[in-house]
Amino acid sequence: MPSATDEAAKMLEWFHAQRGQLMQLDAACKLDTAFGRGTFTYFNANGNLAITPAVLKAFRSVTGPDVVWSRSLFMWRKRQHGDPAGRQVY
Repeated sequence: MPSATDEAAKMLEWFHAQRGQLMQLDAACKLDTAFGRGTFTYFNANGNLAITPAVLKAFRSVTGPDVVWSRSLFMWRKRQHGDPAGRQVY
């Protein structure tokens, strides 16, 4: 069975395949389909399919500071010139 680190590496592959962006819902659906709910995904308090914190933590580790989370678009993307410091942008 794959680990959270393995799945983070898979998400990084998807990120690169999408030219430096990855929608949260797409990643959650792919993980859910591949491994079943409860392994790397769950439904959060809002009823949305979500990725487990262990996978998200591992994904932050493998992406480094060059990838940011866009809160308004619910996606990870490459850092752009003018983005504020930190890992979250709007």
